[in-house]
Amino acid sequence: MKVSQGFNGKLIERLDRLHLRYSRQVGGVSGGVRRSNEKGSSNEFSDFRSYNDGDSLRYVDWNSYARLGKLFIRLYNEEKQTEVVVMVDSSASMDLYGKSYTGGLIGASLCYAALSGGDRAKLCMGNDTITLSSKKELNKLLNFADAAVYDGIFDLSHRVKELPFKEKGRFILISDFMYSLDSVEEALKYLNYKKQDITFVMLTGEEENTPGFSGEVMLKDAETDEKISIEITDDVIEKYIKALKVHRGRLSDLCRKYGAENTEIRADEPVASILAKLLYV
Repeated sequence: MKVSQGFNGKLIERLDRLHLRYSRQVGGVSGGVRRSNEKGSSNEFSDFRSYNDGDSLRYVDWNSYARLGKLFIRLYNEEKQTEVVVMVDSSASMDLYGKSYTGGLIGASLCYAALSGGDRAKLCMGNDTITLSSKKELNKLLNFADAAVYDGIFDLSHRVKELPFKEKGRFILISDFMYSLDSVEEALKYLNYKKQDITFVMLTGEEENTPGFSGEVMLKDAETDEKISIEITDDVIEKYIKALKVHRGRLSDLCRKYGAENTEIRADEPVASILAKLLYV
């Protein structure tokens, strides 16, 4: 199924009401919420958003607090626009268990949400990158996502170092993380150096979480074509599940170490459920 087929009017209506979450200060007062594309001076008021930990108290609207008992931040046109980079792992392993469709759809949805909030957005798939500045470029976004080729091996560290990060921004990776975590740590170091607000989204398929086969099987690595003959027993499956848990634990530890957000999603989850983990109203 193509990404454009899942990107229907109901999804667009939902995305127009949602915002990207930010865990650290980026690009101005605090990036990534309802923004106007019109430029103005730093004094030109544009909108409000809820207060987040770490926001400067100088931008709190105390009149709103007196009326409502809640903290809100005042936003200004010139200070609000942030570049959001969404990268979708397009390696061969992502073309299994529905991950390519879900990853592409969520990647496109996050870009659209960023544009809806007035941010700039980039979508990276494979070795290609598309730059977007307006929701009017939706067809361009969907055509790019539909044309993605899932093949070969994904080198995260190499890929992020190819991107020209020129300012503080937002970086979101959607991947199954079926590769060495050494590359992940190198990428996290680089993204921190480039002052990016980082989110890793681990996307898995049902068969990867709970393998449903047994007996003598021939397994083939989707990315290297390496084959191995093995007898799948309950003991083998138990060891696999433990190894997967350790891998995920190490990924979570790395994210905590470098201040990145880490979210797990399944390829068979409803889109609305996935977006609820990554966006807010």
